[in-house]
Amino acid sequence: HVKKVAKELRRKGKVAILATNETLKYYEDLRELSYEVINLGTRKEPYVIGKSLFKILRTLSKLRVDYVVAEGIEERGLGSAIMSRLRAASTKIVKV
Repeated sequence: HVKKVAKELRRKGKVAILATNETLKYYEDLRELSYEVINLGTRKEPYVIGKSLFKILRTLSKLRVDYVVAEGIEERGLGSAIMSRLRAASTKIVKV
């Protein structure tokens, strides 16, 4: 579903996808089509995702993307804080 949403948004502007280690391979074809695909880290280590999240958000700003499609992670423990930060940075949330 992430790919579908990203492709729809691509018609409107530059798109970035925030993906985990576990799913990066699904977006390789989009990377070849000039989508920005950024690795969040592994779902098994939300600490690593949380640690890099602000850097990733700054990177997205520098890349001047119009839309960011981010995979969700489990909202338990640190995962709740990560998802809260992603929601705060977003203007629209699409639940799948």
